[in-house]
Amino acid sequence: MSALSGRIIAACILACTGIPPVLAQSSREISFNPFCAAVPRTAWLSQTEVKLRLGELGFTLVQLRMADDRCYAVVVKDNSGRSHDLIIHPVTAEIVKTSD
Repeated sequence: MSALSGRIIAACILACTGIPPVLAQSSREISFNPFCAAVPRTAWLSQTEVKLRLGELGFTLVQLRMADDRCYAVVVKDNSGRSHDLIIHPVTAEIVKTSD
């Protein structure tokens, strides 16, 4: 099976289960994070802005901290009440890595 067809099948399964696709990626696919490059802290989102953006994705923010001086590390709960550890981009709040 090609990588593309595997992703298509995974996307179909995820659409039926309601799990956000980023939470279902394997650690092999997300182990390297080129997206959290050095960004000036003045450009980073505030905790309130991060909370709002994660809320738009269906998450409730539980904890927020700096991951590695480049990204935010957050603990969130999904709509089912399950906790997830995420690494998010400090300017866009894009989820760039999960530990699930």
